[in-house]
Amino acid sequence: MIDQNYSNFKDKGFIILRNFIKDDDFDSICENLKKDILIEFYKLKKKVGGSLMGNLNVFPGSYAKIIFDKLNKKDFHNIIENITNKKFSDFDIISGGNLNFQFKFNQHFHTDSKFNNSFFIINVVTENIYETNGPLELVPGTHKENIPYWKFILKKKKYKILLANRGDILIRTSNLWHRGTKNESKEPRLLLVFILKDKTGDVSKFEFEGNNKPQIFNNFFKTSIKGTIKENLYTRFSYFYLFYRLLRSFFVKKCDFILNLLNSWKKVFDQINLIDDSDSIYKNHKEFYENRHDQSALSIICKKNNIFSLSASECDWAEFSGKRVWIHLNDYPILAKRDLKYNIIKRFIKRQSKNLKRLKKKISNS
Repeated sequence: MIDQNYSNFKDKGFIILRNFIKDDDFDSICENLKKDILIEFYKLKKKVGGSLMGNLNVFPGSYAKIIFDKLNKKDFHNIIENITNKKFSDFDIISGGNLNFQFKFNQHFHTDSKFNNSFFIINVVTENIYETNGPLELVPGTHKENIPYWKFILKKKKYKILLANRGDILIRTSNLWHRGTKNESKEPRLLLVFILKDKTGDVSKFEFEGNNKPQIFNNFFKTSIKGTIKENLYTRFSYFYLFYRLLRSFFVKKCDFILNLLNSWKKVFDQINLIDDSDSIYKNHKEFYENRHDQSALSIICKKNNIFSLSASECDWAEFSGKRVWIHLNDYPILAKRDLKYNIIKRFIKRQSKNLKRLKKKISNS
């Protein structure tokens, strides 16, 4: 059975262990957990990120240890060690959960981590999951390769709806593509989670010990104006969000030159201060205007490799015989361009506005 679990996990990226928790008091523990989670939710004075989508992150408080103790047995250790090829003591363990509210929205397909930074997720089913109360939808086998979003959307794939009963557990890898589906029942649906990550110290940490009270957290989105706009696009205008994700992809020819270039770009991310807004280690050049993060790094790498770049200003025309021309772009047939022709007054105002910004920046740096 253990060998079969390993084979299934390696092939599909997940396994389902049916009726794994059989304790007599498990029903009452799960019902009390959900009751206390909902009490905390109704206490909230303002909406948290994910409320519109209908999926909220939860922390189960003292219930985490109670339920984990029911998992923490020899059979469970053997299964984890078999599918991960690591000792159970090699992991730090974090608890959490997901509360899926009724009559909200489907999530978009996603992974819970970057491809090369995966970890293991154990979902404990604390109430029966039907087709109508927001089951997980998994895409088996998508953990095997690093798939960009556009490729995932276009790729032919099979789906697996997770229907389960209380006491079942789902073990999956974090880089498996999946989504939460719309809850069309009359009640919210709770699903508990334990995350196994490589331990950071000599002794395994159990990050749920000593915490008594269940809590509600943002899921995906912040409560800021920007986060609210994003959540509305994600849910009410889901096709716009899909197009937004696709537009964030870019296409290159797969060859040694491009792979070496992308690896050079990737190495920049090892020095995080080069691509965020933290203070510079060295004094900035007097002409420094602003850091464009990973874009700046890619631009420098392209210049070093003699790669011709098009302007991103959408106004990349040239002057020839007193007119605007685009003949220098004849070899680049696809270009989003905005050829706005301002009158002399508007051009003057825009130019002076830019000059004023540069002057302010120079004064503040001096």
